[in-house]
Amino acid sequence: MVKTMQSFWIPFIIYTMLTIVGLYFALKNYKKGTRAENLLFIALIFFSSPMLFLLERANNSIVALIFTICFMSSYESENKVARELSLVSLAIAISFKIYPVLFCAMLVNHKRLKDTFKVLAYVVVLTIVPMLILYGGFGEIKYLVTNLQSFGNNTQLTVGTQLNFAKDLILPLYLTNLSNA
Repeated sequence: MVKTMQSFWIPFIIYTMLTIVGLYFALKNYKKGTRAENLLFIALIFFSSPMLFLLERANNSIVALIFTICFMSSYESENKVARELSLVSLAIAISFKIYPVLFCAMLVNHKRLKDTFKVLAYVVVLTIVPMLILYGGFGEIKYLVTNLQSFGNNTQLTVGTQLNFAKDLILPLYLTNLSNA
């Protein structure tokens, strides 16, 4: 039994090291300034409570964060290749987690609708193609749609289990009995 549990640590350590190195270089590329400012910025990010929690849990939100920072670093670049790579980075981040889609608003704000549609096309490719290759074809798309539709529908407050962002939002209503109004 102990041997089975120990086999998990090597992939965990490799994943953690890769995400730390990736995040370090993404932050270093993003933050412009003196060396002392960069190191302070990176240290503050790495030792913040949310980041320590993500690192402890080996959460894949770190990967989405790395690609989102890569997008932020070069989405306004004069270099067309760097700009295109930033769009691909945002698409990869969205493929990992849905919340980076909010960064498409920056593209819309800068009147770059074509780039917004490129990102969405990349997301479709990065989401559908692996599913077709790894999970058995187009028949699995209905399960993807079902899972996306059922995401966040459970808003009943429970104690001790299933705490999530949606329930954090309705918690004050339950505590003040305004949920029945």
